[in-house]
Amino acid sequence: MIDERWRDAIFRTYPLDTVGFMRRQKDQFANPVGQRTTAAISALVDLLIGEGLDSEAVRPHIDEIVRVRAVQDFSASQAVGVIFLLKTVVRELVRQSEEGASLYGELLQFESKIDSLALLSFENYCICRDQINQLRIDEVKRQHSRLLERAKMIYGDQAEDPDTPKH
Repeated sequence: MIDERWRDAIFRTYPLDTVGFMRRQKDQFANPVGQRTTAAISALVDLLIGEGLDSEAVRPHIDEIVRVRAVQDFSASQAVGVIFLLKTVVRELVRQSEEGASLYGELLQFESKIDSLALLSFENYCICRDQINQLRIDEVKRQHSRLLERAKMIYGDQAEDPDTPKH
């Protein structure tokens, strides 16, 4: 139940037409983002409910959620903010439960795990954005190199690389 509510909260961060598609489309090839996000959420909830929080065990699942959002040009707060949606989901479930007041200590411990998860998510987001930026830089370098090669073919050795020192 927690994972379904968290998934729905994450899906609501997308445009309305996308939300409907992500919820309805069950084919993993037609809806890879929805399917991978759902699987990652389920795994993360299982890991959060267990004792402690193994950062190495949660990293691949965080990556499934955050990497897509980094590629889709979500801001850092939008990409990582979905982790905090879990707090809202859990608080709502505790509030609705009959023994809600007695669960306060456990709720605080669980929220501490969510905070740790958010920090790991932010770190992951930064790594993803760095990779994307490096890919963009590499592409500009390739384009520059191709243009320089063309210029040398057309103008001969007169077209020099502006980055190389002149003798």
